[in-house]
Order: sequence, then structure tokens, then C-alpha cells
Amino acid sequence: MVSCVHHLGSPAPGHCRQNYVYSTVQGVQALQAKLQATEDEDEQRALEEDITGKILQFYLCGIYTEVDQLLPKVVDHIRNGLDSKMIPKDRIRSTLREITDMIKGTRRMDMDHDTAHLWRIMFDSGAGVSKHVLWLAARDAEQAMRLRCSGGSSVLSTQATAPSMSAGVSSTSTVQQALGPGDGGL
Repeated sequence: MVSCVHHLGSPAPGHCRQNYVYSTVQGVQALQAKLQATEDEDEQRALEEDITGKILQFYLCGIYTEVDQLLPKVVDHIRNGLDSKMIPKDRIRSTLREITDMIKGTRRMDMDHDTAHLWRIMFDSGAGVSKHVLWLAARDAEQAMRLRCSGGSSVLSTQATAPSMSAGVSSTSTVQQALGPGDGGL
């Protein structure tokens, strides 16, 4: 969620929001292209999780933006009504009590396993954590271990760029292991 606050709370919100939307759509499209080209089921699941996380994070940022824009308007409306004496104080209080009762009466979402999993996916995405990058690193580490156990030596390097939620910024995860017979290994 840090990326959402960073972009949507900046001095030029329209421009940043536009860049945020564009970069998010580009990131999702790039992941979908990788997904279409991937045959390994585990890698597909990792890519699907990254896509889902980006989409959930995108929608959550949209919801926060709406709330951030509406809340000050509601507060200003109430303040203006009180200042102008257009709205009787007892009516304001009863209206606010009604709103409070509605919020209190809202059904709370149960955090079952599926819901908790979706929240984790969304928060990982917001933090720039890519399940696909982690999967690639684990795959390379496993291959390196097999090579080391079989007596071979190899240098593995996998670079996967996980587009950040911020416009124009990307984070790169690099796993490099130089393995040879007798070294400390992983």
C-alpha cells in the first residue's frame, strides 16, 4: 500500500494517478504475456498470483482514493451546515448517529483461509514482492544444488524484473550463485 499512498498523495495527483494506472496496466499485461508463454504449472501459479496481487492492489488504491476525496467533502458539508445554522444541531446529531449505526451494523468480513490468502497476495504486491521472482530464485537454487550434488560446476544467474507499483521505477531481483566442487554451496 505504500506505493498507493506515494502516488496518489503527491503534489500532481492527476498526473501521478495517470502514470500509476498506465504502469499497472503495463505490468499486468507483461505478466499475462509471460503466463501465456509458460508451460510449467508451478510457474503459471506464481505468475497468476502476481497478476492477482497487482489487480487487487490497484482496486484497493482506487477505493482509498475515493474515500480520501469524499471524506473531506462530507466533513465540510457538515461544518458548513452547522456554521450557517441551516441544519439544526439535533438533526446533525441524529444523522451522524444513523450513519454510525449503519457502519456498526455492517457485516464484518470473516477472515477465512481464502480471504487471508488474497490479502497476503495484495500486500505482497504492494510491497513489491513477486511470487514469480521468488519461484525463479528457488528453481535456480534447486538446479544449482542438483549440479553440485552431481559433481558439476556451474554459474547460474537469473534476473527477473518485477515492475514496481510506482511509475517509472522497477525493482530487480538477482540471484547469482557460483558453485564449484567443494565450495560452501548454498
